[in-house]
Amino acid sequence: PFKGDLILTNEKVFLLTNDEIKMPNIIGWSLRDVNKLAYILNLNLKVEGSGYVKKQSIKEGEIVNSSDELIVILD
Repeated sequence: PFKGDLILTNEKVFLLTNDEIKMPNIIGWSLRDVNKLAYILNLNLKVEGSGYVKKQSIKEGEIVNSSDELIVILD
């Protein structure tokens, strides 16, 4: 977010650094939040189902590279 931006309660905020990017645990996230994360990290996102994330193809803690494919299964 930029200085002065308003953030909604429970809205996820993503901060990029110069360090390696590690995949967060996105179980329970909405598709909206996953789309934001995929856009910021330049991931190729594939979605199956609707609802909230119940499974993610890139495991929590794995190093994420630009153009990696992230498959999420929603329920």
